[in-house]
Amino acid sequence: MSKITFVMKYTIQELEIPEGLKELLIRSGFTFDSIISSDVDHLASSLGIERDVAKIILEAAKKLKKDDGS
Repeated sequence: MSKITFVMKYTIQELEIPEGLKELLIRSGFTFDSIISSDVDHLASSLGIERDVAKIILEAAKKLKKDDGS
């Protein structure tokens, strides 16, 4: 019997952040996975936004992933 593994893939659209930030992330070439692997300083400098805003984005991504139990 084979084992089936289900992997949840998230998108930027699922983040609980303002639409304008979602659009900025997408236009800048970010994916959900690249956000998760980034840090606040990288997000802020790549997007030209304040560190506090970058922290909100990163926290929203981590929360979504955590809520899934990943």
